[in-house]
Amino acid sequence: MMNEDPKNLINKLNAEYSDAEDYLSRVRDNSDFNWEQKEKVASGLLASLSENKFKSKVNSNSLMNLVIDQSSRVMAQLPTGKVKAISKDDKGKSYLMQCVLEKYILPKANTQWDMLTKFRIIEMYSLIYGSMPALVNYKITPNYVGPDLEVLHPRNVRVQAHKYSIEDADYVFVNTIVPITFLMNVLKREETVYDKKAIEELIEAVKDKRPQIDEEDKTYEQKQDKSEVDKNQLTLTTKYMRDRWIVYSREHDIVIRDSANPNEDGELPVIMKYTYPLLDRIYGLGLFDRGKSIAFARDSLTNMYLDSVQFSMRPPTIANKSGIVPSSIKMVPGALWLETIPNSIRQMNISPIGTNTYQAVSQVLKADLLNMAASTDTSVSKGDDIEMGKTPEAIKQQRDRQGARDNWDRGMMEKFVEKVYSKMVTIMSKKQVVPIDVEIFDEDIQKMQEKYPDANLEVFESGETAVLKVKPEDLNNEEKNVKYKFIIDNGTTLRRDESIQNETLLAIINAYAGNPAIEQAMSRDGQRLNMAEVYRRFVQTSGVDNPEALFEDIEQEEPMQQDMMNPEMMQGQPMEQGQEEQLPTQY
Repeated sequence: MMNEDPKNLINKLNAEYSDAEDYLSRVRDNSDFNWEQKEKVASGLLASLSENKFKSKVNSNSLMNLVIDQSSRVMAQLPTGKVKAISKDDKGKSYLMQCVLEKYILPKANTQWDMLTKFRIIEMYSLIYGSMPALVNYKITPNYVGPDLEVLHPRNVRVQAHKYSIEDADYVFVNTIVPITFLMNVLKREETVYDKKAIEELIEAVKDKRPQIDEEDKTYEQKQDKSEVDKNQLTLTTKYMRDRWIVYSREHDIVIRDSANPNEDGELPVIMKYTYPLLDRIYGLGLFDRGKSIAFARDSLTNMYLDSVQFSMRPPTIANKSGIVPSSIKMVPGALWLETIPNSIRQMNISPIGTNTYQAVSQVLKADLLNMAASTDTSVSKGDDIEMGKTPEAIKQQRDRQGARDNWDRGMMEKFVEKVYSKMVTIMSKKQVVPIDVEIFDEDIQKMQEKYPDANLEVFESGETAVLKVKPEDLNNEEKNVKYKFIIDNGTTLRRDESIQNETLLAIINAYAGNPAIEQAMSRDGQRLNMAEVYRRFVQTSGVDNPEALFEDIEQEEPMQQDMMNPEMMQGQPMEQGQEEQLPTQY
């Protein structure tokens, strides 16, 4: 542990945590639209400020539908990109780390969920809370040793007070519920950065006691769970700093770990995905914040309408108490009600004006909500919103608006993915302690042999599969000063419309076939268009069933003798009868 008085350290930690909690509470407990209300809306419950005024409790799920649609478009697939080694000694290392990232880290870094699912969850929740934190750390498990991504709930994270981005923060607190067995397993390790004496003290302190879990850390659904918390758990708080990590129990004021940043990168391990960053708080503006008032108005309208329908089907009855026989009033079909004074019982007249305008008002609110999200819906007429035309040109303009909005969010998501992948490959190069086996196939084998001749490859007899054996020293040098950076291919998280891809590929084929100058220009630059791949993708995006069945492998024929094709070799030789002189092919 670092040399610091334990009591002073605890007091400092508690004071900084308290400041960070106050800073978070301004957003989390905002009376206008707090996180509990957002969680209720996301769960399909009614959360408007007037929810108790209606008998009907219907949530149209308009906001959550927009969130799911946008997150599905923006994070449709894992992005592609290139790993770059930033070092003089970088020969082959970039491609080697590229293979390690794609073939080893991404398929196996499955804490919580697979990588694509984690990215989709981060994108979805960032639209709800405005920002979404995640932790990149080194994991050692029986099935995987390497960097991993862990999705953090915003309720469990407290960023340094008065910092508006995680990049500017010097520290961040993260609360984690762990089983007591975790502490017991740490005690069994021969070498550990944890303080075993402090752990023994903590185990004794929590023995037979129920853990104290902050109400602020519980989501709306967790608060509804009234079951007792397991005695065999406790909450640990980690203060991540750029040069130092501290793990302690706030409930018992016991520090069990105080060590240097094991990643040795001078950075926080917590990365934040923003939606629309703001200048006055760490959690930005999400789709829920922007669409709340319209969605609540629409839900209120729907519930008022449903209540009105009940009134119109079962209207109130006005009765003159002195002109009826009360015992005869039975609310059953065919009942006989007795009057002592005529017309003492009559039905209340209810105006249908409100219910008659429901459809029109609902469509106007729906149009406003779709405009807010730059989304499209042809069920909304141009009469309700001038921007909701149904002509091909109008629909194209709506898609352009949606694409511009998606491109903003895609850009924010791609920045987040770049940071995650860059941190992963950097941690892999500095922290990896065991050799790994990476399976590679087909053309990757040839590329590895070309770009990294020193690679330890075990190629199978077929030549189509190989095992790349990577030692920790292969990823860095003795000084551990090789840095890596991942550069994303922009737009690759979006799944393209296959019909548009098909049209584009056809245009490429036609342009290339109809203009030999394109081939000549590419040839001068030492390049050529892989027409076989272009045609293959054209067929795959054509919509035909089982497109792969249209292709079959053929054996390569022996190339013709160059001497027979070279006009210079034929000069001065008599031509055989019937043979015509051929002009050389132009390229």
